[in-house]
Amino acid sequence: MKKNFIYALIACFTLSLAACSTDPEDATSKHVYGENENPYLKTNADAVVSTKAEFPISRLEAKTVKLTDYAEKFHTYLGMTVDE
Repeated sequence: MKKNFIYALIACFTLSLAACSTDPEDATSKHVYGENENPYLKTNADAVVSTKAEFPISRLEAKTVKLTDYAEKFHTYLGMTVDE
């Protein structure tokens, strides 16, 4: 009798593993994401985007960076000099 009970328990456990789903479309209620959670993103190759958005460049300024100021970091992180 114990032997049959153990087999039945193993069968129920095996079937319960197949019942788990991580697909958010199977959810019965909407999940509210917290600050440390990322929402589930589903990609659709057939999706058509009908909105065009342009992002204006508010300011465009050229900046010069002297690599010699960062020579120590080049040597520490990359193991090379600025000239290399």
